[in-house]
Amino acid sequence: MHVRRSIRERIASNVTGLSTTGSNVFQSRVHTIQEVSLPCILVYTQSETSAPLEMGSNRTLDRTLSVMLEVFVKAVSDTDDTIDQICVEVEEAMAGDTELNGLAKDSYLVSTSINYIGEGDQPMAVASLNYEVEYQVQESDPETAI
Repeated sequence: MHVRRSIRERIASNVTGLSTTGSNVFQSRVHTIQEVSLPCILVYTQSETSAPLEMGSNRTLDRTLSVMLEVFVKAVSDTDDTIDQICVEVEEAMAGDTELNGLAKDSYLVSTSINYIGEGDQPMAVASLNYEVEYQVQESDPETAI
């Protein structure tokens, strides 16, 4: 299993069981969100860059992975407060495991954006928390973090 997948799974595990979202955590950017699953968090990877740390064969690659945690809330009132509370819970959970159980050298919040959709019977709010995860692998073994 690629280290990228292991990282995604670890992050999903870290944010599962939060007070506001509970077990409503899904590892996919393409997930049909049922109303009974709200509020929820989607965890998915966006992009990754790599750079060799030395010359030669079987080099160590320093990788930076962009991981998105999207928080979805649908409510008639207090939507802002609920989004902010879930962001607090996510940020605290992520800060408690910055090395992702040894898979990463570091991880940190890069940006947060919040959008609102006013269509339908209740407004929907989406907070997108973009995390960068720095990790290393041998070029010939993308399944083992070093």
